[in-house]
Amino acid sequence: MPPPFAANWNEKILIQVSCMRRQGPLAYNGLLTLTDFRLSFVPTGRLDRMVGVRELEIPTSLIAGAELKGLDKNLVIDFGEEAIRFSGRGAQRVFARLEALLQEQKGETDSPSFEPGERVLVQGQATSYANGLIATRGEVVLTDKRLRFLTGGGLETLIWTFPTLDHPLEAITRAEMSGVRKLLEIWVDGDRRVFGGPVIPKLYNSLQALGIRGAPEEEVYYRPDGNFRSFAASAFRGPLAHPGEMILTETHVSFTPSGRLDSLIGAKASILPLASIVHLEVLENKRLILVSKDDNLALELAKPLARLQEMIPLISDALSAQMENLQNDAPDGFDELLQAWSSQIDLRMGEPIVLTGPAIYWVRPSAGTRGWLALTDARLLFLPSAGPDGNSEPIVELLSDLSRGDSLNEDDIFIEKERLHFHFKPLTGLGFVSAFWMLSEPIITDEIEREDLVQREAGAPKAPPVEIQPSTEERSNDHALNRVLGSLLSLSIRREDQLILILRPAFTVRGKEGLGILLTEAPGLRFRRGELIEIDFAQPEGTYQFDTLVHRMAPVPANLKSSYPTAMGLLLVEMPGDLRFHNRRQDYRIVPPPPSPMDVIFLEEVQGLADDEVSGNLSNLSMGGCQIATRGFIPEGAKVLLKLLLGDQEVEVQALCTRSDPPEDIKGEWFFGFRFVHLPDNVRARINQEIVRRQREELARKALEEQS
Repeated sequence: MPPPFAANWNEKILIQVSCMRRQGPLAYNGLLTLTDFRLSFVPTGRLDRMVGVRELEIPTSLIAGAELKGLDKNLVIDFGEEAIRFSGRGAQRVFARLEALLQEQKGETDSPSFEPGERVLVQGQATSYANGLIATRGEVVLTDKRLRFLTGGGLETLIWTFPTLDHPLEAITRAEMSGVRKLLEIWVDGDRRVFGGPVIPKLYNSLQALGIRGAPEEEVYYRPDGNFRSFAASAFRGPLAHPGEMILTETHVSFTPSGRLDSLIGAKASILPLASIVHLEVLENKRLILVSKDDNLALELAKPLARLQEMIPLISDALSAQMENLQNDAPDGFDELLQAWSSQIDLRMGEPIVLTGPAIYWVRPSAGTRGWLALTDARLLFLPSAGPDGNSEPIVELLSDLSRGDSLNEDDIFIEKERLHFHFKPLTGLGFVSAFWMLSEPIITDEIEREDLVQREAGAPKAPPVEIQPSTEERSNDHALNRVLGSLLSLSIRREDQLILILRPAFTVRGKEGLGILLTEAPGLRFRRGELIEIDFAQPEGTYQFDTLVHRMAPVPANLKSSYPTAMGLLLVEMPGDLRFHNRRQDYRIVPPPPSPMDVIFLEEVQGLADDEVSGNLSNLSMGGCQIATRGFIPEGAKVLLKLLLGDQEVEVQALCTRSDPPEDIKGEWFFGFRFVHLPDNVRARINQEIVRRQREELARKALEEQS
């Protein structure tokens, strides 16, 4: 899911704050964002979204004027015949930046407040100290161009003189955070300035992210793009938690504690280069664990899974930059790692290594170990970057024992070995993925490829193009053919009881060779000729199922490309002779005895929702899905991790929200339906055991009722 606000490729976020929008007597919390093209307000309150509060977006070119009105200094924006009001300190800060932008659009480029395109990175209340006793309060503003301090105009400014601060970032040579008092010392053109206040830890962390360091001997490298994000977090050292600020840049992740007493008990600022991270994990959807060879961070923050996903491309870029800086004859890291693991790998004499690249091995959906993925002419290797002293073991498998796994993500590599599953995320882009499948011939060679190779070597002509007829014009009277042709609500394919593909909606056509299924997902999915698969598809009256054989895969016919531009290919299968019908409401479902707690954890960031999980009670359960009753809100299509308590055992299932039923009154609960996506064997067995147990209890109860 996208974040609450996403800038387009051609616009810059000038300032982004939390504030309230006022509509008559009502007010709504939200995120107010000003870019160089538009002003956007996105409501973030869950109840506000549930009662229909909408987002607001105004092109800045249509804003006639803006001003602060009233004792509360509400921001009032003139937009045509309508006046829009925002309140709060954040709205006042947006006014200053919006006023400068409107002056730019009018051609007035001499604004004393902001330069054209200048972006506000940090802004908040702070205290400026003239010496150890004399101080004045005001507002500190850090942009991508300069650092400013605006005095608040207190009585102390009439007695003492406080030097102004409005300097470009290039003039800042040093920034240090003191111990207990949490004061920030900044050296600007050789002069020392001291600041305090709640915004100081975030300001210090941001200055570090911009390349301004503390020790005089450290290199100062001003980073003018200001490309970093900050998050409120708490760092754990043993049982103690230290509140502070996490900063994520394209090269580092850092944490600065904000509590005054933290320094007394040993809490210090930490910086981890992204290229040094060897393991990253989310525990119980609460703590983000980052481990490097020299240090580690355990951070509790909002939406830790989303933060983990954000780090993956940044780690990839950091490693790529590190490798680009190597000399032509310098080792890239794999050789040293191979030497360290040599005693556990036992390579054959002269066994050639044909491909290497950095990758993340996903031990679990929320836990990854960084290392190097490599191919020899016969084996697959994964060497954890932590080396033998770390907590991860290498993976060494014969290619002949592996098969290509099923995935809807072409950027990742999924491999299976009997009941084992290996999931790798290459950190060098799609080129590595293509090379991997090309060089790992024992994994991907199947019957249809070998057959095509033999035909080409023998000079046989290629397979004929697929001729299809649109099914909407010509339908068979046979019930099976009539229901499977044309537009379908959904279609799924199973192979050996494993779900490998879901299409929603789906479209099928009739060709000379049988039934054609347009593939709009999973470009890397492969099928073997003659392979037996099971197909389920949905029509309004219920779901159908049939078994069929794969004929072959073919390009999309020319007469369908314009109607289905996203189709990647056509899967041709044997036309079904009969269908098995399953009414959705007749599948056996159990209703757990209350209370049966259930947690829903979002695997992706959900627009407009501040929380990253929802709790409720399990309403019903079947082998294909379940339902939750909750006062929370879950949008349809959300990818989630479900935690179900079945008896005294908790199981975890990945699922997709497919249905939402609103409450009958404002005090009632929502009911959300889920379809299970990935169901491990042990979880499937536990759910089946629970269903069978409840089914027996129900049959026994009915038998007693009939006897009485």
